Amino acid sequence: MPTEGNQAQGTVEFTREAGALTVNATITGLTPGEHAIHVHENGDCSAPDAESGGAHFSPEGDPHGAPTAGHAMHHLGDLGNLVADDSGNAQLSTEDDELELSGENGVVGKAVIVHSSVDDFETQPDGNSGSRVACGVVDMTAEPLDRG
Repeated sequence: MPTEGNQAQGTVEFTREAGALTVNATITGLTPGEHAIHVHENGDCSAPDAESGGAHFSPEGDPHGAPTAGHAMHHLGDLGNLVADDSGNAQLSTEDDELELSGENGVVGKAVIVHSSVDDFETQPDGNSGSRVACGVVDMTAEPLDRG
């Protein structure tokens, strides 16, 4: 759902496939260009600016970094960047072999937040990724979501 004053919204699905967690995101209402997307530690989007989602999900206290940086070199919640086209639509499809659906490294019950800017993968603690433009809480479903 969009945060106050923004129009970004969409879906992010996490599925377990062949040993890795597959992440598929479809977001609309963004400004054209790159936008960071992260899993955050609190499954709470109640604040108008989504600050209630807390910091990036990092159960072992690892530093912020690129999702491809390797174990202990990035927050578990660092998913990378979405690229929105001229119409504000973005998609991301990636695999992560560190995240889980549940348990200590699980995403269920956490927030997924899309930011206003690109993640530079260096600046601590958040990649200089800007304000939070959309927030959603990850929930477990037994059936695929109906997008009809």
